[in-house]
Amino acid sequence: MAQKKWSKAKKISFGWYPATWQGWLTLAIYLILEIKLAFIYSERLRDPLFNQTVSTVIFFFLTAVLTSILVLISYHRGEKASWRWPTSTRPKRGKGKKRK
Repeated sequence: MAQKKWSKAKKISFGWYPATWQGWLTLAIYLILEIKLAFIYSERLRDPLFNQTVSTVIFFFLTAVLTSILVLISYHRGEKASWRWPTSTRPKRGKGKKRK
């Protein structure tokens, strides 16, 4: 039995969007964790005992880790994604009626 894809590939550019409740739940958990991380980071910036540079590096590292996990889940549980260019509706030069 084939498993249902949690995420569908975007029609233009690269990436995925949630297609099932599992995909939406994954995205919601990611957003909740990112918001919680931002609140923790803002509290640490106000505390004089913590080094701001170290806190910033840790914040960006954890954000990269969480985003990587989200991308991996989307890659394994979603449709195959590839770069997709938009189609142009404008006629190409040299085609059509000539201007006077």
